[in-house]
Amino acid sequence: MGAQVWPRQAAEEYLEDRNIVRYLEMLTATLLFFKPADPRSFLISRLSQMKEASALGQPMPSFFAEDDLVTMFTMFDAPGNGTITERQANEGLRTLGVSRTIPQGTGDLTCEKFVSIASEEVFKPIIV
Repeated sequence: MGAQVWPRQAAEEYLEDRNIVRYLEMLTATLLFFKPADPRSFLISRLSQMKEASALGQPMPSFFAEDDLVTMFTMFDAPGNGTITERQANEGLRTLGVSRTIPQGTGDLTCEKFVSIASEEVFKPIIV
């Protein structure tokens, strides 16, 4: 007899395995960014775009561009020394809706490293 799986745990695994939380976060952020007059039609259109991108193995439609990631880095690098701390990088990733974190002990990150890590998460295809 297998181990009992609690309903909450099963639901969390279902959501994680199918990237549903990421989909909903992307849809909600996009909806709040554009504030369309007809949210239902907007979401249906966006879901169609996401489905097409997923079928082609392409990144999901995003309103972030690489320049936005550089700008975010620059905001955290207020002194202009060319690096940000792990804490700042993690805060930036959270702001972008990325759940991945920079491991403790990584040290300071350059703009190139931050943009590389953020791009992997922000622009990666979601496979369902």
